[in-house]
Amino acid sequence: MRYLLPPCTALAVLLNISPALAGVNSLELTVSTTITPSTCLTTLHDESGTANAVVDMGDVYIPQIVNKSKSRPFSLVFSDCVGLAKKQATVTLTAKTGCDGASGGGNGFSNALNGSDDAAGVAAEIWAGASPEASGSKQLRCASPAQQLIDLAEASDTTTIVWPLSARIVLASGSTITDLHTGSFSTQGLFTISYE
Repeated sequence: MRYLLPPCTALAVLLNISPALAGVNSLELTVSTTITPSTCLTTLHDESGTANAVVDMGDVYIPQIVNKSKSRPFSLVFSDCVGLAKKQATVTLTAKTGCDGASGGGNGFSNALNGSDDAAGVAAEIWAGASPEASGSKQLRCASPAQQLIDLAEASDTTTIVWPLSARIVLASGSTITDLHTGSFSTQGLFTISYE
């Protein structure tokens, strides 16, 4: 004699049997990454927009030094920015070759060259802004470096941000025209940039 199970009973029997027939699989999961800091590619550019870490002042004459009339624009360019949570950078300029004035306490960057044929009594001023002492410009003081906050809200991997700067050759702190000696001049500073 044949017994037919009602459809619901047959389904219940199959469901109860299926787990016992199924194999057990184990899968291992590995998650790997490299945590990288927020960053931008940052370069110095001369007034023509060419990447150049040297600000070439050209010839500077004594009246231009006394009148503070010889300056040269340059810029710090932020490009290829990624991972900036706050979309900003903090920039600090410090001297590599010393500050002018008594005991190096002045606002200008001193001449690193000190031979008999090198300039004396002069210094370089660095300004945030395309022109020294223009509206909105601020001197980046050598002996008391201050952090400058740069807004990078518009920066991306395809959009660059240009921070205008300028350099000017002036009499060194505490010097007069009688202290001035003509000759070669070179000074170095270091931009330290922290991204947020």
